[in-house]
Amino acid sequence: MNELEDMELTPEQLAFITGGGLLAWVKKTAKKVGDWAERKYGDGDGVHEWEDYKDEIKDIILGGPWF
Repeated sequence: MNELEDMELTPEQLAFITGGGLLAWVKKTAKKVGDWAERKYGDGDGVHEWEDYKDEIKDIILGGPWF
């Protein structure tokens, strides 16, 4: 065996060492963003529903709440 073979990691080993990798980070960040949006714009029940966000989306499209 040469030294390079000893130093190679399998994808599973690399994911374990790095804590799950990029996909796990993206999932965790998306959950945090979703939870923030629910707290900021939703009704606070923890469930993302169209009714929670339709007024904010309408305000963004139309240019403000004065329409």
